[in-house]
Amino acid sequence: KASLRTTVAEARAGRPVLTDLFEAPIKIGWNLVALRATPLQTMTAEDLCLSLNGTEAGTALELARWELGAWESHLCGLPPNSFPMETGRGYFIRASRATTWSYRGEQVLTPAPQPLTVGWNLVSVATGTTSGPTVADTCTTLNTTYGRSEEHTSELQSRETISYAVF
Repeated sequence: KASLRTTVAEARAGRPVLTDLFEAPIKIGWNLVALRATPLQTMTAEDLCLSLNGTEAGTALELARWELGAWESHLCGLPPNSFPMETGRGYFIRASRATTWSYRGEQVLTPAPQPLTVGWNLVSVATGTTSGPTVADTCTTLNTTYGRSEEHTSELQSRETISYAVF
């Protein structure tokens, strides 16, 4: 669910910043997620772990992303590989308990182009609406631009964010 807000001071100064409250259910096991809004502060993999483990330790176990043709994982609570979380990318969260992931950020109105490499790509399209690109639209665009693609997808938040694993 999402709600937009700005502060009175920002509005009076003529520079309102719309922030989006992002909440996504996290189930036991692996969850495909993406940032639907640009976080107000830089977010790392460990920041996400801390956020999910804030109410009950041990909820988030691991985060993974596809990087340069291989999986890169961050084990929650350990310093190595606490990679930055970025809009336009997909991530997997492994959880031991069901919970809700919440953060506040600036709504992504125009998604940045995502470069695709040969092989698998894990990308996300944050549409900001419920009428964003469909899986069929994305396949057609990829097939027209790059030739035939096999595509596996997971839709999140009633199509407000769509994440794709594209080959």
